[in-house]
Amino acid sequence: MGRAKEFLGGYLNITEHIEQMTEELEALQRETGSISMALDGMPHGTKLSDRTGQLAVRIAEMTLEIMDERTKAWEKREEIRNVILLVDDHNLCHVLRRRYIDGKMWEEIAVEMNYTYRWVISMHGRALEEVEEILKRVPTNSH
Repeated sequence: MGRAKEFLGGYLNITEHIEQMTEELEALQRETGSISMALDGMPHGTKLSDRTGQLAVRIAEMTLEIMDERTKAWEKREEIRNVILLVDDHNLCHVLRRRYIDGKMWEEIAVEMNYTYRWVISMHGRALEEVEEILKRVPTNSH
C-alpha cells in the first residue's frame, strides 16, 4: 500500500512545496520593499542598487518557479482524481478525494460522511488496496 499512498499524496506534497516557496517569495518582497525605502534619491554606493537588482531577479525567478509548480500540482491533481474515479465503491472514492485532494483530516472526513473515525480509517485501508491494484494496471506519470 506504500505505492498507493505515495502516489495519492503527490498533489498535497506539491501544494505544500508551493506554500513554502510563496512564503519565501513574500519574505523577499518584504526585503525588497525595505531596501527600496532606503533609495531616497541621495547618492549611495552601488551596493544597494546591486542588491535590489539581485533581489528583483530572484523574485522573478521564484515567481516563475511557483507558476511551474502550480501547473505540476494541477496535472498531478487530475492524475490522482482520475485514478480515484476508478475505485468501484463511491464511499471509498469520497474518502480518498477528501483526504488526498481536499487535504482534510480523518476527523473531518468522518463527520462529513457521518461515520466513525475508526470506520473511515478502515475504509481508507480498503481504498488503498484498490488503488494499489489500479496502479498495477493503469499507466500514470508517477511510475
